[in-house]
Amino acid sequence: MRRIGNAIVRRVLRGHLHSILSDFLLLLSFTGRRSATVYTIPVGYAWVEKDLVVLVGKADEKSWWRNLNGGAPVTVRIKGEDWTGTGTVVDHERAAPLMSAYFAALPKSAKTFGVRIVGGVADPATVQEATSSIPVIQIVLDD
Repeated sequence: MRRIGNAIVRRVLRGHLHSILSDFLLLLSFTGRRSATVYTIPVGYAWVEKDLVVLVGKADEKSWWRNLNGGAPVTVRIKGEDWTGTGTVVDHERAAPLMSAYFAALPKSAKTFGVRIVGGVADPATVQEATSSIPVIQIVLDD
Protein backbone atom coordinates (compact mmCIF):
# COMPACT_ATOMS: atom_id res chain seq x y z
CA MET A 1 0.00 0.00 0.00
CA ARG A 2 2.90 2.36 0.80
CA ARG A 3 4.26 1.89 -2.74
CA ILE A 4 0.98 2.99 -4.29
CA GLY A 5 0.80 6.03 -2.02
CA ASN A 6 4.41 6.95 -2.74
CA ALA A 7 3.80 6.62 -6.49
CA ILE A 8 0.86 9.02 -6.28
CA VAL A 9 2.80 11.52 -4.17
CA ARG A 10 5.80 11.31 -6.54
CA ARG A 11 3.53 12.08 -9.47
CA VAL A 12 1.96 15.08 -7.69
CA LEU A 13 5.36 16.47 -6.62
CA ARG A 14 6.68 16.19 -10.18
CA GLY A 15 3.63 17.83 -11.73
CA HIS A 16 1.91 21.19 -11.83
CA LEU A 17 -0.02 20.48 -8.62
CA HIS A 18 3.16 20.14 -6.54
CA SER A 19 2.28 23.24 -4.51
CA ILE A 20 -0.36 21.34 -2.53
CA LEU A 21 2.39 19.15 -0.99
CA SER A 22 5.65 21.02 -1.56
CA ASP A 23 5.63 22.97 1.69
CA PHE A 24 6.29 19.82 3.69
CA LEU A 25 7.26 17.04 1.23
CA LEU A 26 10.12 16.76 -1.23
CA LEU A 27 11.35 14.08 -3.59
CA LEU A 28 14.69 12.62 -2.55
CA SER A 29 16.71 10.74 -5.19
CA PHE A 30 19.85 8.76 -4.41
CA THR A 31 21.74 5.75 -5.72
CA GLY A 32 21.71 2.45 -3.85
CA ARG A 33 25.20 1.59 -2.62
CA ARG A 34 25.00 -2.08 -3.56
CA SER A 35 22.39 -2.13 -6.30
CA ALA A 36 23.45 1.08 -8.09
CA THR A 37 19.72 1.62 -8.64
CA VAL A 38 18.47 5.20 -8.47
CA TYR A 39 15.65 5.51 -5.95
CA THR A 40 13.24 8.43 -5.64
CA ILE A 41 11.05 8.68 -2.57
CA PRO A 42 8.85 11.38 -1.05
CA VAL A 43 9.96 12.47 2.42
CA GLY A 44 8.93 15.12 4.89
CA TYR A 45 11.46 17.91 5.40
CA ALA A 46 12.20 21.11 7.23
CA TRP A 47 14.62 23.90 6.45
CA VAL A 48 17.20 24.34 9.19
CA GLU A 49 19.14 27.43 8.28
CA LYS A 50 20.31 26.72 4.70
CA ASP A 51 20.17 22.90 4.97
CA LEU A 52 17.32 20.43 4.78
CA VAL A 53 16.55 18.01 7.59
CA VAL A 54 14.65 14.76 7.11
CA LEU A 55 13.54 12.46 9.93
CA VAL A 56 13.09 8.77 9.18
CA GLY A 57 9.98 7.56 10.99
CA LYS A 58 9.63 3.80 11.58
CA ALA A 59 13.27 3.41 10.54
CA ASP A 60 13.34 -0.25 11.56
CA GLU A 61 10.83 -0.93 8.75
CA LYS A 62 12.85 0.96 6.14
CA SER A 63 16.32 0.56 4.72
CA TRP A 64 16.64 3.36 2.15
CA TRP A 65 18.23 5.79 4.59
CA ARG A 66 21.22 3.49 5.14
CA ASN A 67 22.41 4.45 1.64
CA LEU A 68 23.22 7.88 3.08
CA ASN A 69 25.51 6.65 5.88
CA GLY A 70 28.83 8.43 5.49
CA GLY A 71 27.29 10.86 3.01
CA ALA A 72 26.06 10.36 -0.54
CA PRO A 73 25.15 12.54 -3.51
CA VAL A 74 21.43 13.28 -3.67
CA THR A 75 18.99 15.21 -5.80
CA VAL A 76 15.96 16.81 -4.21
CA ARG A 77 12.90 18.22 -5.91
CA ILE A 78 11.47 21.05 -3.86
CA LYS A 79 8.61 23.23 -5.00
CA GLY A 80 9.06 22.18 -8.61
CA GLU A 81 12.84 22.71 -8.74
CA ASP A 82 15.66 20.16 -8.69
CA TRP A 83 18.70 20.69 -6.48
CA THR A 84 21.79 18.59 -5.94
CA GLY A 85 23.62 18.11 -2.69
CA THR A 86 24.92 15.63 -0.16
CA GLY A 87 22.71 13.70 2.21
CA THR A 88 24.18 12.33 5.42
CA VAL A 89 22.79 10.35 8.33
CA VAL A 90 24.13 12.49 11.17
CA ASP A 91 25.83 11.07 14.22
CA HIS A 92 24.03 10.88 17.54
CA GLU A 93 25.66 14.05 18.94
CA ARG A 94 24.47 16.23 16.04
CA ALA A 95 21.04 14.60 15.79
CA ALA A 96 19.36 16.25 18.80
CA PRO A 97 19.93 19.89 17.78
CA LEU A 98 18.84 19.18 14.21
CA MET A 99 15.77 17.30 15.42
CA SER A 100 14.87 20.17 17.77
CA ALA A 101 15.21 22.63 14.90
CA TYR A 102 13.01 20.38 12.73
CA PHE A 103 10.27 20.49 15.37
CA ALA A 104 10.68 24.25 15.78
CA ALA A 105 9.84 24.53 12.07
CA LEU A 106 7.14 21.82 12.11
CA PRO A 107 5.80 21.57 15.68
CA LYS A 108 2.68 19.66 14.64
CA SER A 109 4.86 16.76 13.48
CA ALA A 110 6.44 16.25 16.91
CA LYS A 111 3.65 14.02 18.20
CA THR A 112 4.13 11.63 15.26
CA PHE A 113 7.73 11.09 16.39
CA GLY A 114 6.91 10.81 20.09
CA VAL A 115 8.33 14.22 21.00
CA ARG A 116 6.53 16.58 23.36
CA ILE A 117 6.29 20.29 22.67
CA VAL A 118 6.43 22.31 25.89
CA GLY A 119 5.98 26.06 25.71
CA GLY A 120 6.40 25.98 21.94
CA VAL A 121 9.75 24.16 22.15
CA ALA A 122 10.60 20.49 21.70
CA ASP A 123 11.21 18.89 25.11
CA PRO A 124 14.95 18.05 25.24
CA ALA A 125 14.40 14.76 27.10
CA THR A 126 11.95 13.39 24.51
CA VAL A 127 14.14 14.66 21.67
CA GLN A 128 17.15 12.85 23.13
CA GLU A 129 15.10 9.68 23.50
CA ALA A 130 13.79 9.97 19.93
CA THR A 131 17.31 10.26 18.48
CA SER A 132 18.01 6.69 19.59
CA SER A 133 15.43 5.28 17.16
CA ILE A 134 14.86 8.00 14.54
CA PRO A 135 17.67 8.63 12.07
CA VAL A 136 18.23 12.28 11.22
CA ILE A 137 19.38 13.13 7.71
CA GLN A 138 20.99 16.43 6.88
CA ILE A 139 21.02 17.49 3.25
CA VAL A 140 23.55 20.15 2.33
CA LEU A 141 22.64 21.63 -1.04
CA ASP A 142 25.28 22.57 -3.60
CA ASP A 143 25.63 26.25 -4.39
